[in-house]
Formats: sequence, structure tokens, C-alpha cells
Amino acid sequence: VFLAGMPELVAGTRDAALAARWSAILEMRAAATKALEEARQQATIGHSLEARVRLQASGELGTLLGEIVADLPALLIVSQVEVGAALGESQASPLLPGLRIAVERAHGAKCVRCW
Repeated sequence: VFLAGMPELVAGTRDAALAARWSAILEMRAAATKALEEARQQATIGHSLEARVRLQASGELGTLLGEIVADLPALLIVSQVEVGAALGESQASPLLPGLRIAVERAHGAKCVRCW
């Protein structure tokens, strides 16, 4: 298995729309990860699962985030995500124009089995 090569990509099988969608998702994730790290450095959160991420975006990115909102906590590795929050200019992402991100402590208490 380890010595087997990767299969060759058949020309014409790449879905450009799917690739563009995932490119936008990964750009948003990179911006959110940067905001999470900044919140960690400011001691707002200890680790990402203590975080609630609030996102605001317009246009195609806003539509995309609305479509995948249920999957965003797993994608960002956080406890809670809110899409469509009204955020100020100070939360504008330096990595992704048109995206605003706020990171705060998640609502609720930690499960007694969690460490």
C-alpha cells in the first residue's frame, strides 16, 4: 500500500465549481483560524473548543456560509458558530475582504467528562 502510486487524474474530471467552493471555504477557515489565534493570545479563549465564532459576509461568501452553517463548528473546530451577525468594521478580516469575524467565549458550561 505504501509503495503504490497515486492514481492519475483523468483530464476533464475536475469540477471547477466544486474546487472554487472549497477554495472559498478554506480561505474563510484561514481567516477564522487567525482570529482564533489572536483571541487565544489575548486570553479570551484557552483553546478553540471554548470559542464561539461570529461571521458576517456579503455576496457569494455570505450565501455559501449560510448553506454550510451546520458544518462550520466541525470545520473550524469550535463549539459554536453564528452566521449573519451584525459586526463592526473593527472585526474586518485582514486576510479575506468582505468577511468580518468576532471570537468570544462559547455559551454554556464545559461537560464534566471533557478535559
